[in-house]
Parts: sequence; structure tokens; C-alpha cells
Amino acid sequence: MAELRAFIIPSLLICAAASCSLLAPSDAALMGDNQQVAQAGQADTAGQGPTPQGDGGAVGQAGLGGGLSATHATGGVTGGNGGNGGDGAAGMSGGAAPDPGPLSGQIPQDKLLLWLLSDHGIGEADGGVAVWADQSPNHADAKQSIISLRPKLAAAIGAAPHMLEFDGIDDQLALPEGFSDFSLGLSVFVIARETADSYCPSLLHLSNEPEHDDIEVGRFNGSIHYEVQDEDVSGTDNAFGLNQTVLLSVVHQPSKMTVLRINDVYMTSATFMLPVVKKRLNNFIGRSLYSDCDVYPGQIGEIIVYARALSNAEREQVQAYLQKRWSYIPPVKTHLTPGDISRL
Repeated sequence: MAELRAFIIPSLLICAAASCSLLAPSDAALMGDNQQVAQAGQADTAGQGPTPQGDGGAVGQAGLGGGLSATHATGGVTGGNGGNGGDGAAGMSGGAAPDPGPLSGQIPQDKLLLWLLSDHGIGEADGGVAVWADQSPNHADAKQSIISLRPKLAAAIGAAPHMLEFDGIDDQLALPEGFSDFSLGLSVFVIARETADSYCPSLLHLSNEPEHDDIEVGRFNGSIHYEVQDEDVSGTDNAFGLNQTVLLSVVHQPSKMTVLRINDVYMTSATFMLPVVKKRLNNFIGRSLYSDCDVYPGQIGEIIVYARALSNAEREQVQAYLQKRWSYIPPVKTHLTPGDISRL
């Protein structure tokens, strides 16, 4: 955001074994020195669900080891991360394809880059969420090794699943490096519920330092905000109200056309550059890297990211799936001009 360019904020360092990194910690970093090893398919405290595969071998880490509970996990957490087992596979025989889980048929799978659901793949430790396991084939799990920075599980509202609660002070989750190639466009869907007004918080921020190769979806002037590098666009002011469960969506076409929606309702469009093809090292949920922006205060229920622009029919399929799960009503109240209506 042009008006927010100031100084680079001090980076949060996640330190383990005398080394520091801006990236998400490994499962071993979350487990500590007393990690346990289980044979494939076994886990001491983890839930029973599909497991990420390793490179082919015999052993993997038990759940997330130690005191990490995965009682909410139905996929992606059980048996730990096979990649950390060296030449071991966690919970699945070498070479076996991972089970995509019962929800995989609900949304398109082509170029699905990140899929986080607050009632799947949750690993809790010390009263907070230490791991939020990615249900996409990418296995880009969100993690937090620092106990005080972990979001909590919020109470469910009505029939909808519970969400992750971010305190607006310092809660955040780190994603692994990657998110490199968006040459086919970008589609992002976020179920969110902001509980306190704050200045330009980010729900999802993928970046190399604050203004280097950044991709951001957040809230600004009470509405959805999307930024790529030095160009940004926001929706209708105050359409993203407080204490309301909303669906935020961004579809960025290869033609450079970007359309922002809230609860399926067209907010605005803009034309600017696609994200550059480059590995992103500093990737966060609930934390903005822009110097003047606040940490996100509120709840996040689901995040879906594609490395391509979905067609209108695919977007409607994702929206219908999310509406069924989250009942994001009442609808957004905003006055649309005839020109806007033609773009719906």
C-alpha cells in the first residue's frame, strides 16, 4: 500500500538449535528433544486420518510427538511429516499416493496450492494451535513454535465449524517457503470474522521482505484488500463488517484483471501485474509485513489458494462449498451501479 511504505519492521525470529529463521519451524523444532518415533501408521496422541507420505521408507515421527495433541486432526497431521523422517514414510508405505481426504471432491484440485480448514489437521500444544496442516497436495503446513504466538481454537458459532482465534496482539502462523509461480493467475478464498477494528491487518501475506515480491490479502477501510508488489486495490468501504463471518475472494487473471468479492458480491476490479515468479521466503497467516499495519484481530475458518485463475464456474463451485460449510450470511449490504451489476 503506497501510503504504508515506511520502514521495514523488525523481523520475528523463530530460533531453534542455535539457529534462527523467518520460516516456519520444522516438526522437529515443535517437538523438542524428547520426540518419539513410531512405525508407519502409528501415532501416540494423533487423530486417525490420512498422512503425508515420505520419500519411501519405514519410519516417521509419531504425530507431532511430545505433548502435541492432534485430536482435531482428520488428515495431514497423523504420523507427522514424512519428509522429516529422512528416508522414512509416515503412516503410508513408500511410493503410495496420499489420501486427499473426504472433502477433496468438493472443490477443484488442479493447481490447488494451499487448503487450510479449521476443523481438519489441527495440532494443539500448550493451549494453542502449533500446526495447521495443509490439506492440499503441497502439504504447506502452517506452524508456530513460540507458545505465546499461537492462535487458539474459538468456540463454534451455530452449526458452522469452530475457527482459529487470533488475538490481534501477536498471534500468527508461519507458512513454509515456496508460493513461487503464479504465471497462470491466482485465486484466493478466505473465511474470516474480524472482531475488532484495526489498521490494515493481513489475513494472508506471502513475501520476500515487506515490499519484495509480496502478495497480500487483508482488510483495509473495512473492506477486502489485495496487493501485489507496489499495486493494490480495496473493495467498497465497510463491506467487511465486524463480528460477521464473511467470504473474501480474489481472482487475478493472466490478463492482469483482478476482481475482488465479499460473500460472492462484486466489490471492485483493477488491472495490475501478476506476482513475479520467485520463491517467497516470508509467508504468514494473521501477520502483516507492512510497517504500519496491525496484527489480525479475529477468526479465520478456511483458506484456499490456487496457482491459477479459476473460471467463473469453478469459482461458483468453491463459493457454494464454502457457503454450505460456513453460512456466511447476512449478505453484504452495498449499493451497486448498473455497471457493477453487469460484472457479477
